[in-house]
Amino acid sequence: MQGIQKTIYDIIKTSRELGLPYITTHDIIEESKKTSLGVKATEFVIMNGKPDLEYNKLTAATWQALQNLKHKELIRNTSHGKWTVKAHSEKYKPSICKALILENKISCSDDQCSWYELAKENNPRKHKCPVCGKSTRIEFNRWHCPIKNCYIAAPESQCELLHGFDSEKRVMSATPMKPCYFAKTPSKPEIEHTIIKLKLLAEKAEREQAESMEHT
Repeated sequence: MQGIQKTIYDIIKTSRELGLPYITTHDIIEESKKTSLGVKATEFVIMNGKPDLEYNKLTAATWQALQNLKHKELIRNTSHGKWTVKAHSEKYKPSICKALILENKISCSDDQCSWYELAKENNPRKHKCPVCGKSTRIEFNRWHCPIKNCYIAAPESQCELLHGFDSEKRVMSATPMKPCYFAKTPSKPEIEHTIIKLKLLAEKAEREQAESMEHT
């Protein structure tokens, strides 16, 4: 899926996770405006050589994304202009969350020299140590999560998979442990919306906890 399709799909999926039976096209567009896709709301579609001031590019892109997602059988209409995800629409492949940013450590090859620097690049270049002039070495340092803005020590156990036995299908299965897990590298709008989604889910959990306390 393209970036905007992924974001639209995640908005619809989030509404389902929040317990809503559907989300309207209008609300999908409003949620999209909270990400960097919002700039498209001030850009208008050109009709007959003139900008159509009632039809912006965000609305057009959202409708196109909805139709593509529907064609891929990832979402469905509950009624006109109301959307929800289709059951079992996601195919999950085990892998480390693709939202994580790899941080490498570039250090001097001479153990007597204490110089080093950190680099958030997949393939940083080796260069001469600025202190002693000897060659440098590159090694993995840690993972950084741009969604929670923290370092992840063990992605496999903290945010990747939950393994278990599916008694109905009689097979071993694996599902994402966290609602912020990405099987494919997310776009900037996806990361922005996931930050919003985590906040909404946390607020929902707090409300449910408060309600349960009231009934005890």
